Amino acid sequence: MGIVLGALIGALALAPSKDVTASTTIRVDEPIEANQIMLGTQPLLNTMPDYMSGELAYLSSPSYLDSVAKKLGESKKPTLSASQAGKSNLVTLSATAANSDEARRTVDAAVTVFTGHVFDQNQQRYQSSLDAVNAVIPKLEEAQRISEPAATRPTDELVQLYFRRTSLQVELLRTPGVQTVEPTRIAEATGLLSSPALGPVGGGLLGGIVALAGAMVWRTRSGTVTSVTQLDGEDRLALRPVLRLAGRQVDEPAARTIYAQLPRPCTGTILVVGASADSGSATVARHIAFAAAEHGEAVSEDLAAGDSIRRAETTILDGGTWSSPVAVEAADTADQIVVAVRIGFDTTHDVDVAARSVAHRDIPVSVVATRA
Repeated sequence: MGIVLGALIGALALAPSKDVTASTTIRVDEPIEANQIMLGTQPLLNTMPDYMSGELAYLSSPSYLDSVAKKLGESKKPTLSASQAGKSNLVTLSATAANSDEARRTVDAAVTVFTGHVFDQNQQRYQSSLDAVNAVIPKLEEAQRISEPAATRPTDELVQLYFRRTSLQVELLRTPGVQTVEPTRIAEATGLLSSPALGPVGGGLLGGIVALAGAMVWRTRSGTVTSVTQLDGEDRLALRPVLRLAGRQVDEPAARTIYAQLPRPCTGTILVVGASADSGSATVARHIAFAAAEHGEAVSEDLAAGDSIRRAETTILDGGTWSSPVAVEAADTADQIVVAVRIGFDTTHDVDVAARSVAHRDIPVSVVATRA
């Protein structure tokens, strides 16, 4: 009651300001290193965190703001910010301006400039290696003509170099790995509280804080999950955003954002299980199936309801509770597993047990948080 009262009074007391913020979420894919192409090897370490740190540093640099201002044809630096979603490769770019059109134009320019930056980096990354390959190939071809005048096919070494050259040329032509996963959204900023309202608002907020503190103490003692950040672990990543369980409609932007964070490739069998019977595995499966269908053939089955498993390019299975017999059986043939966890309901013990039960399989495990 205290929270409701505080929120109600606060809403009435807040005076709107003229500032408007436009935000969009992009996915940044790490490019393949030129050395990997040249040597034909896979990366030994997960370098995505280091790559994302470098790109976030660029997005907060004065040179980036200058480039966006130049793109807009203005001399003053825009008000821009960039934030990463946890440890994922999702970045939200936000621009604040005097009106919605200006804010939207600024954030669009920010995405365009960053995409160009990634493209330029890729050109530098691959062009030097391509130049080196192009310099070596004629020498080896000449050496073969001298040593084997009647040769009808290039040497194995030349074949490998031809292949590497083609791969580098493809990477040079490839579109930069920057993809918009959530359309631009507009939010008007609110102003400061007026002095006459400070008394009633303070009382309402105090009541809300007391009520919230009591709820937090109870949830802490019971081990209830209260935040999505509690779900991040060394062997798993909680995907963002949190899905609402109310209603049957799919939150399309949220579905696309979660799908974009799933381990690649997002094909084969994706098993969704809940940490408990009320975690919302059906909601999570429905959202993933919606987004998967936009990328190819996808079917969704409810194992708890006895649906027979139909196979498609991507099959999403709702296994219900992780410990159910059908879920345990399906986990043995799944290509990746998603664990649904309900914030404010499931406990950290539920999550740990569910994660450990599926983590022994050599397949990716992700966590999606839900909320009533």
